[in-house]
Amino acid sequence: QPPAAQPEGVLLTQVKQALSQLQMNIVSELAPIKNFISLSSPQLWGAFKPPSNPSSVTDAPSQDKQKQQRQDNFFQSIKQAYMRGSQLQCMLLGVDLPRSALTAGHLFPKWLARKGYEPVFGFEVDSNRNGVIWCTAIERAWDEQLVSFFLQPEGDKPGEQVYIMRVMHKDLMQVKLVDLAQKAVGKQRLSQQYMEALSSQTFQDLDGKVHLKFPPSDTRPYQGAFVWQALAAEHFASQAGKLPDGLEVRAMLVPQSPVAERIQIYFNSMDGAGSLNMNQHLASFPPIDE
Repeated sequence: QPPAAQPEGVLLTQVKQALSQLQMNIVSELAPIKNFISLSSPQLWGAFKPPSNPSSVTDAPSQDKQKQQRQDNFFQSIKQAYMRGSQLQCMLLGVDLPRSALTAGHLFPKWLARKGYEPVFGFEVDSNRNGVIWCTAIERAWDEQLVSFFLQPEGDKPGEQVYIMRVMHKDLMQVKLVDLAQKAVGKQRLSQQYMEALSSQTFQDLDGKVHLKFPPSDTRPYQGAFVWQALAAEHFASQAGKLPDGLEVRAMLVPQSPVAERIQIYFNSMDGAGSLNMNQHLASFPPIDE
């Protein structure tokens, strides 16, 4: 005997429930890429171009005591996560430097977080996962998207993460690190130890030769921040005709985290997504975790 026919109201309810579940599934699938598609809109690219003086909103020394205390606290949290002993070093150059020559840089920049993109990308800007200790010359180049770092397949030690530095803008090649360091501090005088450590090195001397190493630790840097920065740097350098010859940015990216992979996928899909108006639909999606 065939089952009794369902009342029309019950069928309608079941259809609505099925549609609601389908909608939830779609939202769940799209949630990890919240607003990444919108990055392709040409008018939004300007939001990802660094300001003319990024150090003014990053970790430049400050006369504001509260701001300086926050910077010092961030520095100490990065040092505790990645350094052993009391000696201070630039994590990229591997040389001992005075505290005045070093800064705890943000991988995902504060100037972009202040525009409201911190939850979009799923990063915590003041987490020690978003930090690195390096000299002020490298910080300035990183903040201005003039250098990028690319994850290497494996480090010398199990669990070590190693990133190779590449110059992303032709005009930086012949610039001396000491000159960019001086630019970063303005009229202040660089310490003799700092100038001697930088010597006459240019960024071309470092291009593809120096590595940023994160030792095995419970603290893992945000790989997605490196991927985002490299793709943004590639975009603006290419737009200006200044990307170094033979620099295959996307071929060098080997993201090994879900967020990093999604960022690369959706930057690669930008041309097709540029015509989509997804902001309104994606605005209410929850943030993602690295």
